[in-house]
Amino acid sequence: MKKGDIVVIIIIIMLALILIIVPYRKPNDNLLVRINSDEYDIHTDRVIELETLTIHIESSEVFVTHANCPDKVCMQMGKIKNHGDFIACIPSGVVITIVNGSNSYDKIAG
Repeated sequence: MKKGDIVVIIIIIMLALILIIVPYRKPNDNLLVRINSDEYDIHTDRVIELETLTIHIESSEVFVTHANCPDKVCMQMGKIKNHGDFIACIPSGVVITIVNGSNSYDKIAG
């Protein structure tokens, strides 16, 4: 066996382990939706009306249904639901981010 063969076998084993472990990750129940500086529970369905945007939180997903900006890129970004996902409307100055509610660093940094 050559050195390259061993590297390929190790990579295949690592990928197989990742494919086995990832589906069984426990979902994070502490996710929050941060809209600029305000935070909302991602598991509570609601409609948030801002001056320039209408934001829906439904079934633990967040999406924009109305925007006053000309290009409406924020609406085209679709639904977000995972930690770190975001939607940004630059003309309106609104950033919607999914954050971990149990992370004290996020709460302090604001």
